[in-house]
Amino acid sequence: MEKTNIITMETIAKETEIDEFIGSTANTVKLLVAKESSIKIPEIRNAPFANYSRWFRKKPTVGTWPLENVNNTRHYFYKGDLVHDFGEGYTFCKEGLIAESYGNEDFMRAICNNRKVPNLANENNTYISKKPIFVISSRWGFTNYWHWLLDVIPKFMLFIESEVAEHGIPCVIHEEIRHSYQTEWIQIIGNYAKEKNIEVISTSKRYIHSRELIWTNSLALPHPSRTLKNIYNRIIDKQNYISNETETMQRILLMRRKGGVRSISNYEEIEQWGEKNRFKIMLAEDYSANEQMRIFSECQVLISIHGAGMSNIVFMKNGSKVIELSPDSGFNPAIQDLCAACEMQYSLIICKSTGRNQIMEVNTISLDDAMTL
Repeated sequence: MEKTNIITMETIAKETEIDEFIGSTANTVKLLVAKESSIKIPEIRNAPFANYSRWFRKKPTVGTWPLENVNNTRHYFYKGDLVHDFGEGYTFCKEGLIAESYGNEDFMRAICNNRKVPNLANENNTYISKKPIFVISSRWGFTNYWHWLLDVIPKFMLFIESEVAEHGIPCVIHEEIRHSYQTEWIQIIGNYAKEKNIEVISTSKRYIHSRELIWTNSLALPHPSRTLKNIYNRIIDKQNYISNETETMQRILLMRRKGGVRSISNYEEIEQWGEKNRFKIMLAEDYSANEQMRIFSECQVLISIHGAGMSNIVFMKNGSKVIELSPDSGFNPAIQDLCAACEMQYSLIICKSTGRNQIMEVNTISLDDAMTL
């Protein structure tokens, strides 16, 4: 394979005719591309979201408690006579869908393909509260580790740590828990809620309605907030982990099971490279939520295939090195944005991929080059 070249973001933007290759993080990341004849610079799959930084700047349309203003990202608690849809993560007022319940109007329009989202709440499918309540929810949050870790849990923590929680307002979460990591995280965060005497209620209803329904905007979409790192730093501090040098994994090669989506075709070769370079090869799903938090809090170098497992970056210390392996069939800048928010040293390797499952061939020379950045 031909030796890789490091190409500037400006060059990529010019060659692909993209004005802003990755929006607000363009000056804080590096891009490593394997220059082979069979590999093309991928198009950004979510190109309509190129300029992330302008979102969240809208003033809310209902009563709010301003929470934080960091790096042009504002977080608000919204309160009003509202209906929330646990199934989609949307919130409705009497006039219709509130765009800020999932990013902003532009983002919502793109997600919904310009279709009007109906409020289908009725007395049979709606939990009705006569008291103020805080809703913990996120689109895809109950089916996807990335959105659970970067959206659902941080919203929970924001509420627990806020002045709003001091008024005896309960949290409401949907009872549809599908995965073991969700049960573990509910227990971890639930302990903090108990310390502050906050009641946590679960419901099987798809919708929830209250004249004083409270929710907070997303910390992960359209673009990750630095507040995420601050929240998880506080969670890690509460765990009081004791480092065991025999178990410390300072270098992690996060893999996927053979044959799965975005798995590696030359698995054995990469495994040998990892062992040679003192990497611990692991599958995230083999570890509990608490174990993942401890392991990644000690990790100084992470190499990983693009996927939800990379949300564990929020546990790593500022300045750690992250190398993302992404298929050439399409590029999603979510990991870059998360690394920028968490102040990581970030590099990207574009890998040749085949088939609908995007099976990737990883160039070890690219790995060597990325390690020297």
